[in-house]
Amino acid sequence: MMEINQDVTRRGFLKTLTMAGAAIAVLPMLPRAAHAAAGFEKVGAAGDFTVGDFKKVTRADGSSLYVTKKADGTFLALSSRCTHKGCEVLWSPGSKSFKCPCHNGQFDAAGNVVSGPPKTALPSPTTKVEGGSVLVQS
Repeated sequence: MMEINQDVTRRGFLKTLTMAGAAIAVLPMLPRAAHAAAGFEKVGAAGDFTVGDFKKVTRADGSSLYVTKKADGTFLALSSRCTHKGCEVLWSPGSKSFKCPCHNGQFDAAGNVVSGPPKTALPSPTTKVEGGSVLVQS
């Protein structure tokens, strides 16, 4: 009878040990999961971006955005896809504008249409900074 109780105790101990190991393995993923659940994803450190210039970043789903730091210290993110036919726009630092090579659409640094066939501005997801990281709404 004593041996059965020891088996149950041993089994319980191993079960507890397994659960504790699984919890420890999941801990590093919690901050990322919290951001994903809140609808934001990290696109870089705040120091990675400079005022007046856009940096292209790739999101977890493979799509891309252009992100810049504004003079007031906030951040602006713009879709890299033209609103006309979905071609990839290119940032032109010299003219401080985005150009679509497919149909000659042009957008200003705020994402507004300047010329060409696009009728609407580049989508601009919400951004925020947490812990020195720039987060963009998913």
